[in-house]
Amino acid sequence: MNKRMEKEFADISNNPPKGVSIKKGADQTKWEITIAGPEGSVYHGHNFRVICTFPDNYPFKMPDFAFETMIWHPNVTEKGEVCKEMLGEKEWVPTKQVKTVIEIIASMLAEPNVDSAINNEAAKQYKTDPKEFEKKAKEFINQYCKK
Repeated sequence: MNKRMEKEFADISNNPPKGVSIKKGADQTKWEITIAGPEGSVYHGHNFRVICTFPDNYPFKMPDFAFETMIWHPNVTEKGEVCKEMLGEKEWVPTKQVKTVIEIIASMLAEPNVDSAINNEAAKQYKTDPKEFEKKAKEFINQYCKK
């Protein structure tokens, strides 16, 4: 792990965003992030595991983020991939930090962004039938989440 990653890990560990915990995986280029579902959201009271995988050329390229916990969400594919556009991949510069992206993911749980949807079925349901969206999200939570 490079010095930049070490510094960022220490910063997030010592001053994590609300509802977030982090640990290093066996592979030092993977971080295991746990994000608590935000209050007022269908995800509240449940924890979601997100894997952050660093590229060889970090910080010049943004890490990949993927939900390991299956989730029904407009901005997450059924394979767990998070919408890179929403995370700011096009605007990524070496001065940006992982903590900022984690905060975006946490806020995305509170308020999905249907304009950056990559799960079109979930986005359509979120817009047109919120009660059915919430029902399906809860089904995923009951099946895949740990409290």
